[in-house]
Amino acid sequence: MEECVLIDQTALNEIIIPTTNVNRLLPDGTRHSEEIINKSQIYITTAGWKNSFAYDKLIELLIRSLI
Repeated sequence: MEECVLIDQTALNEIIIPTTNVNRLLPDGTRHSEEIINKSQIYITTAGWKNSFAYDKLIELLIRSLI
């Protein structure tokens, strides 16, 4: 998500992510729902402030990475 500091948290979680989360089509025409690439997300943003959604998402992703 580019400039995620400007994205509304509800819209991102309820509209954008579910819409873009499509399983990759495999060469045999099937889809594998457990493929790890389907669960990846990239966030790009500029400096923001601690009360923003982008900061909360950063902390959430950091904690997930440590666990």
